[in-house]
Amino acid sequence: DSRPPMKYKSCVIVGGGVAGVSLSRCLAMAGVQVTLLERSSQLCSGATWHAAGLVTRFAGSSKLKKLHVRSVEIQTTLQEEHGIGFHSPGSIRLIEKHQSDRYLEACQQVAMASLYDDKRYPTRMISPEEIAELHPLVDTSRIECGVHTPYDGDVDPTSLTNC
Repeated sequence: DSRPPMKYKSCVIVGGGVAGVSLSRCLAMAGVQVTLLERSSQLCSGATWHAAGLVTRFAGSSKLKKLHVRSVEIQTTLQEEHGIGFHSPGSIRLIEKHQSDRYLEACQQVAMASLYDDKRYPTRMISPEEIAELHPLVDTSRIECGVHTPYDGDVDPTSLTNC
């Protein structure tokens, strides 16, 4: 392991939602003694219980992109091992015609994805015809293209937190 030794061997995490529990799990797996503090008598009593649970590899920066890619990997494993309610049908971000800024942003996202995505599930630009094939209910008459991100999806936040 090329990581430097950890300076602290114990910590306190405040909050028993998906973020606090996920951080606690990762630290515990790295050998840190974790104390989790939650104000109520159960996990998921704050913002997590009504969260949408969207899971994506799409991100605006390289650091977030790496975090999102790793998150999808972890949730795929947790789904296989514990059935956390992770669904990964993929997503399509639609770029309308005559929206040059959005098109440029989409090109940048696809380029960044080529650096960090799992090569088995490449994020790519797709044509209006491919959009219609993947999602027949989309009216593509005003669509220039789309950014297809395979295996984006959603997770049941409560199941994830309690696993």
